[in-house]
Amino acid sequence: RYGFLTLVGVLGIASTIVSTWWSNKRWKCFTVIAMLATIVFFGVISYHRGQYYNGDENFYQQMLASDPQSSDAHTGMGTILSKQQKHDEALTHLNYALKLQPNQSEILKHIANTYQEHGQHENAIIYYRKAIQINPDIPEVYNNICTALMDLGRLDEAMTHCTQAINIKPHDAVGLYNNGNVHRLQGRLDQAADLYERSLDIDRDFAPAHNNLGLVLAAQGRTTAAIQHYQRAIELGPSDANYHVNLANAFM
Repeated sequence: RYGFLTLVGVLGIASTIVSTWWSNKRWKCFTVIAMLATIVFFGVISYHRGQYYNGDENFYQQMLASDPQSSDAHTGMGTILSKQQKHDEALTHLNYALKLQPNQSEILKHIANTYQEHGQHENAIIYYRKAIQINPDIPEVYNNICTALMDLGRLDEAMTHCTQAINIKPHDAVGLYNNGNVHRLQGRLDQAADLYERSLDIDRDFAPAHNNLGLVLAAQGRTTAAIQHYQRAIELGPSDANYHVNLANAFM
């Protein structure tokens, strides 16, 4: 994909030769023709290589065509297919990547994410736990398993993992937000509001934190402040229907 980088040295030598020829009137015409031919040659190559690697999915397809045993290619393809909601195909690639590299926490995380996106929370938790066993210092995995446990209503377990995520990365907006979510679901609104505000101190453009802080403020009777956060959430994420519904409810 980046094969032309290896030509930098060659092009440096070529430029020196061209400058030498350019100073010689006899070679000037030949030099112009050679330069134009070179530009056309590399332009044609670049066009064809660009078609060959047009987009990440095509890139990984070409990688797999040249090396079907590439764990990185299967992982990349699986991740892309998962984003496209092609979960079964994604899991086929990711599981094959895991077969090639059984102790790779990143692959386990991607498998878990795919299950989570597909609503298979129990399976997601199994693979998140496996990823943690291999690498216990990835805050993203703790945050993700926290979210999966919240979806299952297992709030005490979720709190354990959210807290661990913050312990590893104290100034993480997502970790503080998730911790706030658990507190909110458990009815501890003051603590939830504090965590959402800390999350927003780190990332003022974190729309979900604005929305959920709005939910807490509305539940506390602080409607005006809640509306401000709902409006900010809508500015940042106008396509999220929940933000609009929450704002409408605040005006009722």
